[in-house]
Amino acid sequence: MHLVVEQSDAIMMEQNDHVKRVENDPPGLADAEWRAGLALRIKAARQKSGLTLDNFATLAGVSKRTQTAYESAARVPDAEYLSRLSWNLRIDLDVLLTGYRPLQARRITTEDEMLIQRYRALPKKLRDVVENVLLLATLVHSDRKDYPE
Repeated sequence: MHLVVEQSDAIMMEQNDHVKRVENDPPGLADAEWRAGLALRIKAARQKSGLTLDNFATLAGVSKRTQTAYESAARVPDAEYLSRLSWNLRIDLDVLLTGYRPLQARRITTEDEMLIQRYRALPKKLRDVVENVLLLATLVHSDRKDYPE
């Protein structure tokens, strides 16, 4: 019975893939250079994951054939596929889609959170003083090359 369910799911995925291809791949959807770059980044993400093509495709909710089409730039993935990559495989979509890590990707630490909470708790006049002190410290630090870290 389990085998029948797997075969049925595979057939449904193939049918859904066909519908998505017709709906989501109109001519001129994306320029060839971007599509090629995206395809390379998708393939690199799969290889980095250590998963087989079949397993990666399953976690992404597509067939092996569709996964291959994404990796060869024959098709552009839809938002549902990208969402599954992000959710199931923890793939950074900013990097996947653009090839660049955003400048603000740095995570806020517990220490950062504590400073923000303390700053927010201050009255407006004291927050202005803190901003001026930080500005002055930043200017002094950037002006002196030998300033110890």
